[in-house]
Amino acid sequence: MNGSYLSSLIQRQAATYGDRVALKYRDYATASWMPVSWKQFEHFVLQTARALVALKVGVQENIGVFSQNKPECFYVDFGAFCSRVATVPMYATSSEVQIHYILNDAGIRILFVGEQYQYDIARRVQSIYAGLEQIVVFDKSVKRAEGDTQTLYYDEFLKMGDSSVLTEEVEARRMASSSDDIANILYTSGTTGESKGVMLHHSCYETTIPAHQKTTLYFLGQRCGGEFSTLDTYFRTRLGFLLLEYGCHTLRQSDSARHSENYKRSTPNSNVQRTSFLGKSVFGRVGENRRNKRAAQSIDARCHKNGKGTQHRLPDKR
Repeated sequence: MNGSYLSSLIQRQAATYGDRVALKYRDYATASWMPVSWKQFEHFVLQTARALVALKVGVQENIGVFSQNKPECFYVDFGAFCSRVATVPMYATSSEVQIHYILNDAGIRILFVGEQYQYDIARRVQSIYAGLEQIVVFDKSVKRAEGDTQTLYYDEFLKMGDSSVLTEEVEARRMASSSDDIANILYTSGTTGESKGVMLHHSCYETTIPAHQKTTLYFLGQRCGGEFSTLDTYFRTRLGFLLLEYGCHTLRQSDSARHSENYKRSTPNSNVQRTSFLGKSVFGRVGENRRNKRAAQSIDARCHKNGKGTQHRLPDKR
């Protein structure tokens, strides 16, 4: 296989599933779930990859994503993978001090933000951290600060990726990508000190996806067609990579306070139980008891090591 596995995952799925729904996101203005097909997903991913190249984002450069659980988070992730860029996700509720620390520590100069809260913090940080050169806003309802002519809305950012020359550069980068490339840097909560950046190489995902296969098939009952709810923090979308691999479509919403309402409206057949895609069990049917959760933990519940020697541990059985 040429390139890292995740760098072409969406393209492969688009070729297989075409116009079938890949994900849905909650539109609160219309109180409805908006579908995104695999073909549309692929379009946004490739457009994002080209726009990153247009912004002169270098190979294995870090970019930040400071947002709620939005579909654009997926587009940026996979657009970054296509162009050999590493993403650094940040909790949507992070403080100004925390964001400043991560941006400085990871050397981030381009930051994607979700809504008004994240934009306002990013602007304050930008005033004291000269390294932050570009802010890109997902939500078009965000009001830019007076005199801010530099920040881009996501649709403006995407228009930067229209050139066919950029397509050639993205494909060259994708072909050159490997399992040794860094996919993400995840920062710890910093409970016992300053946050540490945990580097996840593509090899982590390439090892973990097969390792979770038995668990996911136990709950899905089939390879594709399941509907999963990933309704919480951006960090749970690491699990979304696994669901996309199986051709499932996921439900994404940015307001965690509306979980109950959205479960009733969407009636997913499964939901994410735990955040740890790289270790702990994560699946369960909506309404099922802990017995099935323990069953998921027991399936193929063994320690394994990825290509970098990082050990992924499952929780203790109780």
